[in-house]
Amino acid sequence: MTKSVLIAGGSGLLGGLIATHLKAKRYQVNILTRNPQLESDIAWDPYLNKFPDEILEKTDIIINLSGANLNKKWTKEYKKELLKSRIAPTRLLFQRLKDHPNHQVKHFIQAAGISIYGNQGDTLIAEEYPAGEGFLEKLCVSWEKEAQKITNLGIKTDILRISPVLHPDNEFVRMQYKMARFNLLSPVGSGNQYVPWVHYKDFVRIVRFLINLESEEGTTYNICSPNSNSQQDLIHAFEKAVKKKQIMPAIPTQIIRWTMGEKSQLLTDSINAQPKALMDAGFEFQFPEITQALKDIL
Repeated sequence: MTKSVLIAGGSGLLGGLIATHLKAKRYQVNILTRNPQLESDIAWDPYLNKFPDEILEKTDIIINLSGANLNKKWTKEYKKELLKSRIAPTRLLFQRLKDHPNHQVKHFIQAAGISIYGNQGDTLIAEEYPAGEGFLEKLCVSWEKEAQKITNLGIKTDILRISPVLHPDNEFVRMQYKMARFNLLSPVGSGNQYVPWVHYKDFVRIVRFLINLESEEGTTYNICSPNSNSQQDLIHAFEKAVKKKQIMPAIPTQIIRWTMGEKSQLLTDSINAQPKALMDAGFEFQFPEITQALKDIL
């Protein structure tokens, strides 16, 4: 029997990747969006509490990817937007499921962030590791708490703590590749900070794997490669990809903090995460090595 999947926040890169993958595997996929353009798009507005309740009677799985882009400048107002854009859609989905007893949703998959752990140096981090104390960590905690309410409705709820997804259209990948081609890649500080990542083909395979995983209870998953890599490792991988030695000196950490403020933690935090729950469940990565992953996408 074909499963029906509803993706909130599905108009972004990750939503598009998941939708394309699931459609190719013959899932029925609809996208919740404020700007519907395709026949499979469904209009909603989480800020105005606009939601088509009837779709819940034809949906088996909801995947919630809603959230504003972290790559913009973190002004005081934009930090509020980062929180609101994650909480409001999740809260609306919870409320609609709670108020609509005829819904057919059996599984809720919530996107979250690997940044929840904060700067933990060399410590190996599995899913049970506690959250950090900075703005980004608290943002992730609030996001997850909102989604966990859906568990109380008797719906299996999985939390995906997603690492940067390596894809040709990813802003980080494009910038790093461009700089590497001109010998301009350089680490921040020591360059020993661990940087979790996942190849986009593994990412969509993980989502389908969890959709089909036969377990009654939801789980929190680190979505990252099983092999840890430092900033220096990534630079060496880009060197191999473009066949050019990078010669730029390291950028002092303090300069990054002065210029980027709180947002600097995206470059300075060390998160040595492991996808323990995924591996325990039996998932096998197609791209576990960074050199192999970059070769596939560049």
